[in-house]
Amino acid sequence: MGAKTVWWGHYWSATSRKWSSWLRLLVMRFADVVLFYTDKEVEVHRATARHNDRQVVFGLNNGIETVAIEKFRIPYNVDQRPRDLLFIGRITEKSEIDLLLNALTYPQCASVTLDVIGAGGEKDALQRRLADRHLDGRVVLHGGLTDEARISEIANQCKLFVYPGGVGLSLIHALAYGLPGVVHDDRKTHMPEIAAHEEGVNGCLFRKGNAESLADTIATALESPEELNRMSGAALNTVGDSFNTADMARRFLKMFRDIAASRR
Repeated sequence: MGAKTVWWGHYWSATSRKWSSWLRLLVMRFADVVLFYTDKEVEVHRATARHNDRQVVFGLNNGIETVAIEKFRIPYNVDQRPRDLLFIGRITEKSEIDLLLNALTYPQCASVTLDVIGAGGEKDALQRRLADRHLDGRVVLHGGLTDEARISEIANQCKLFVYPGGVGLSLIHALAYGLPGVVHDDRKTHMPEIAAHEEGVNGCLFRKGNAESLADTIATALESPEELNRMSGAALNTVGDSFNTADMARRFLKMFRDIAASRR
């Protein structure tokens, strides 16, 4: 009937496999327009031989609503923050939070504290592991929270965001609080929102699956207050410029305007 079609989805994500990705990209070629979650995916897609030159390709830079966060967020000064690490996200196998607990048992992280915001099937097992590793006094499990005012009370005390598994929107949430992010170095096993992370700019990397590397990265970051303050400012710029719902809406509307213009 001549209707324009838009394929909206991931180019690659933490759960992608080569065969399923190949099938998805094959079917994607038949759409008039492709809308990816991030600009980075647009770049990668255009660089491959599997893209359709006739397609219009857009990126949303998938993010979150930041108005409430801006209301509750306090200025970041690492020397005035009493807590060290924040994990925010669902406590599932994907989060690999056990790796973070292992990292906290290394000597270089012997006094490091951790606040965990999140619920999930792994929470009860996590509580038992804290006791087994004598981390009860340094790790606080806050459970699943959806009230941004309550989340802000915790996030505003912390210096650094750490996500040991395949990170997604949790990274954007933390950057919106000005928290530099520590994530692993295998970008293909993250969700598309990893595009917001820039090593040495708004965060740091550790070797995937390596607890000692994670411990070293955490310790080094916490020993560098000037670097953390600088990276905090960069984190706010990342989410202020994009990866927020206002910018997503602008991009979404531009896509439809361009589609409409192409039909004339």
